[in-house]
Amino acid sequence: MKQKFILAFLTMLICMGGMGVGAQNNERLSFGVISDIHFDNRVGEGAMVKVPKALKNLTSHKALDALAVVGDLADSGAASQYEMLTSVFSDKANFTNPVGTFLFMMGNHDNFDANGKSNYQEGLKSFNGGEPYPLHSYRVIKGYPFITISMSAGGSNDVSNSSTGKAAYPEEVVNQLDAWLAQASNECPGKPIFVFTHVPPRWSVYGSWSEYETGSSWSMSVLNPVLNKYPQAVVFAGHSHYPLGDPRSIHQGTNPESAHQNYFTVINTASTTYSEINPGAVSAGIHPEGYAYVTEGMIVSELENGDIDICRYDTYRNLEIGAEKHWVLKASSMVQSLNMPTSVMPTTILTTWLSVTVCPPRYFQRALQSRWTFRISMP
Repeated sequence: MKQKFILAFLTMLICMGGMGVGAQNNERLSFGVISDIHFDNRVGEGAMVKVPKALKNLTSHKALDALAVVGDLADSGAASQYEMLTSVFSDKANFTNPVGTFLFMMGNHDNFDANGKSNYQEGLKSFNGGEPYPLHSYRVIKGYPFITISMSAGGSNDVSNSSTGKAAYPEEVVNQLDAWLAQASNECPGKPIFVFTHVPPRWSVYGSWSEYETGSSWSMSVLNPVLNKYPQAVVFAGHSHYPLGDPRSIHQGTNPESAHQNYFTVINTASTTYSEINPGAVSAGIHPEGYAYVTEGMIVSELENGDIDICRYDTYRNLEIGAEKHWVLKASSMVQSLNMPTSVMPTTILTTWLSVTVCPPRYFQRALQSRWTFRISMP
């Protein structure tokens, strides 16, 4: 009888929290977000040095209920690269404070190998109780819904070819996202719905406006119609490696007179490999001096009044970015799904949740030479 009780208890723990290295006992939610860890990438010191350092530094600030790693886990999707990941994330020495559960998902680089999907699912078994790791997931942590969506192909954007987006996010995946968003809206009314996927929705954060920005487009529009039904969705996406010090790394809504209207929030998750900026931003090019030693992440925390506080960190040097002006999502702005066509969605829901300041990372300041300027609002 005792053995059966212990087995049932362990099963419950796995279902509630996955196979993380600990648990957060504080009643209020707190989770970390990083992305683009690119195991086997050897820029600078390489992932086997930079990722452990980032994990140790990010978790030095507090224990976390979860840590989301938003795609591009492996540099080319090889099985050996997931072995590297497992060795790092399974080593408790790499975490200053415990993490309740890890949330992994596939990015475009994870699909570069012909066996990428299998390598991902088999390689991460140890984080899912010995079972193949899910491509997509839905769970509720401390009353907040979390949705992870993997990419199914290795495309970078769908600006010139919509089929690239449909290959990356096939119809069945889009439908699953829609169903989970509806479920989350019903189960957790008045709460933000945290969505994690590698490629940003088009016309949102820095790097997703090909019509107005130089360089490559780092976005896809295939998920926009579904996300626009849920203005309480908060999407975390990486892919571009663009820095968190840029105020365009958070986006909420657009000019109501624009055809490019989004009603949800998108947050850029930067990179734990190296940083990059779009061509023409500074004279030093897309990789200013020191770019290989820039790793960034964030901690998202529920405040006592229900607001959501976002702290950004330089995880290489363990310094906070924009400490004087956190990004805060106001609890009063959380609205339920309106379940109506986006063409008639009222603009009154586009509540301003935050103000931002131009804060280039200090480690780029020499290259920027005070000439880093931003367009905070897009057309």
